[in-house]
Amino acid sequence: MSETPAGTLKTTGARKAAYQRDRAEVFLTCLTVTHADLEQPLRLVANTEDIVRSGETYVALPLELSLPDDDPDRAPRVPIRIENWGDGDLSRLSEEDRAAFRSPMEVLDGLAGPAEVDVEVILASAPDEAELGPIRMRFASAEISEEMIEGELTADDGMGTEPYPGWSFGPMETPGLHR
Repeated sequence: MSETPAGTLKTTGARKAAYQRDRAEVFLTCLTVTHADLEQPLRLVANTEDIVRSGETYVALPLELSLPDDDPDRAPRVPIRIENWGDGDLSRLSEEDRAAFRSPMEVLDGLAGPAEVDVEVILASAPDEAELGPIRMRFASAEISEEMIEGELTADDGMGTEPYPGWSFGPMETPGLHR
């Protein structure tokens, strides 16, 4: 994410780092992609090297997310762009893992239907603690090519744009409440 909203960060250290002009602290965006077709989640991090958080490895990829729009008439939408790591440097993988490796593009392209995505922002110095999130979203659209995935994530669960309350309790609809 290009800018981290300081008021929503969980720890004081992260809020201080967000306000510092010359900061040594690095914020990283982590994505956990789940789908019924996946045996295990696909874990990605916007970084130059993989990270381990909570015992799980997040694969480093060049990815960009923007902050969601603030349109009150629709669910938040987040543009996303993930560059293809392709075969990349597989030397860090075991022989067995290298043989079974599929790029994130291949994995996402093979899914039937939209994948769920948990978005989290962490500090590189404390990867096990999410400073923001998880924010549950899903792919609303995606264009997948050999070079990248470009699409949109949405938090639309069908309820985001529904009127509240869903029913009207006026004298015509519920006369027993208005006697």
